[in-house]
Amino acid sequence: MEGIVGEIGKGPAQGDYVLVDPVWERRAGSGPIVGYVLELPHRQLFDTDGNHLLDDGAYDDVRPAGEGGFIDLLTTALDVEWTVDAAAVNHAWSRRA
Repeated sequence: MEGIVGEIGKGPAQGDYVLVDPVWERRAGSGPIVGYVLELPHRQLFDTDGNHLLDDGAYDDVRPAGEGGFIDLLTTALDVEWTVDAAAVNHAWSRRA
């Protein structure tokens, strides 16, 4: 399975996973990736102070690292550790099912 998975390092959802599904330019799952859909472990995520961060199913355009996308937001606010390792992605998806 392709994708990105991140383990939340702090906050109310610590230890849960964020699943990031790539969205390709073409529907068939090929071509350049144009964005990502973030699948959260809960309908909403909150920071350590209880402030709302993001809703499940949010779409994010492709951006260079550090340029303010939702992945950067979650990395900073919740200390998310990201990986594209296929075994880790499959493990996170299996926990979600």
